[in-house]
Amino acid sequence: MNSKKAIKIWTAALIAECAGKTAAEQKKIILRLKEILKAKKRDYLLAKIVTGALAEMKKRARFEIVFAREQSEETRKKLEKKLAARLDAVEDAEVKIDSSLIGGFVAATDKYLVDASVKGQIEQLRKLKM
Repeated sequence: MNSKKAIKIWTAALIAECAGKTAAEQKKIILRLKEILKAKKRDYLLAKIVTGALAEMKKRARFEIVFAREQSEETRKKLEKKLAARLDAVEDAEVKIDSSLIGGFVAATDKYLVDASVKGQIEQLRKLKM
């Protein structure tokens, strides 16, 4: 099997195995992959496999934006673009409306939460006063 094909196969396997796992679990998986590749005398492929897997997982990262009320297409797209860059996600966000937020928005990925809502700010103030 040539190196390109091996990298493609191992990258797909690594992505599948790391899906939904914590960072510590992912690290263990990568270390085990390193051992397997070393035993096969192909450990030189590890960097390309991990780099490829990270790039693919980054492409797949999606996020959700919840607005307090309907927003214009232009506003949604601008915010999606900025948040996608900050959250390492794809610009194609799932958009929802939740009037209980009063104003602002909440954005979330699997790893991050950005609460820029009025409701969130009020909750923060309540916690500070207690």
